[in-house]
Amino acid sequence: MLSFFKKKPPKGNNGKINLIWHVGAGKTGTSSIQYTLHHNQQLLEKQGFKYLGLMLEGAYNNFYSWQKPALIEEFHKLTAEETENSLHQIFQDTIENARRNGIHTLIWSNESFLGRIEKTRGALKKIEELGVTVRIVVYIRQYEKWAKSAYIQWGINHKTNPGRIIPFREWIQRRKVNFFELLKPIIDDAPESLTVRNMDAVGDTTRDFLKLCHIDFADMAIHRIYESPALEEIYLRAVFNNRIEDPVLPDRFDSSIRKYLTLNSTPDQFLQKILPDNEDLQFVSDLCKQDRDRMNEYLENHGLDPIASDGYATDDPKVNTDIILQTLTEIVMAQALRIGELEKKMNNIP
Repeated sequence: MLSFFKKKPPKGNNGKINLIWHVGAGKTGTSSIQYTLHHNQQLLEKQGFKYLGLMLEGAYNNFYSWQKPALIEEFHKLTAEETENSLHQIFQDTIENARRNGIHTLIWSNESFLGRIEKTRGALKKIEELGVTVRIVVYIRQYEKWAKSAYIQWGINHKTNPGRIIPFREWIQRRKVNFFELLKPIIDDAPESLTVRNMDAVGDTTRDFLKLCHIDFADMAIHRIYESPALEEIYLRAVFNNRIEDPVLPDRFDSSIRKYLTLNSTPDQFLQKILPDNEDLQFVSDLCKQDRDRMNEYLENHGLDPIASDGYATDDPKVNTDIILQTLTEIVMAQALRIGELEKKMNNIP
């Protein structure tokens, strides 16, 4: 409940430790929160907060191989007993160190828990016996906004399904937006442990989370991660991933294609940066005035028309992208034929 967050934690910990467990939802600014916490750890600890990372890799000691952000799924495969035992060991050590170092609040943030929270929540209930108060924080947002953002992320950018790109309508039916259903076990069992925030109402999720925790972020760098890509990039990622049968991570496109993208400018804008505009031409006119006057004197003395000196205006460059597209299409088709012939020759090599 919000009442837990209404009072600012006292300086020092007096033996009491709070655990703020931020479990998502995904696509509600979770990465920005995590990135901001990670890159401001020293400032946080000065205020009595310790960020534990995504998989408790930020705890004082790492006891298990899965304490790495890339091994989230390894943790979720643990049995309920293994989850309880491992978390008890980590938190017992972390709490002892936190008390020695004047830490009053631990923060664990990982959006992968929403939807498969029960084993870990059960284990954390046992940890409350060590003198820890556990509070769960969840951000939600307008269902339609979440659906669109989630589809672009997990249906296109990081294609999680095998086969071709699935159209949005089909994809969302497989992955319905069900915030309440996911939260209902907590609401029924321990509603006082849950704080739900509406992303659309609070605005900047990262700043809202920091305020909620009573973290002074005046001197902190606030980061925004995973801004929505431009439509052109979404299109290119969709075409690229559509040709790959297996699920595919975003970095495969990044390493192959994205480094070549110049979506920060159109062809016209690119040419405008490098070709002369009217100010540039006026600069040339001023720069060459002396030589032009002497040249015109020569021309007039020989009965020839002088070079105009009233300036020369140029039009803004306008590129016919249809011609470029046609040319690139011809190149791609020609290369496809050449690659096909090479494949035939390769298959005939004994």
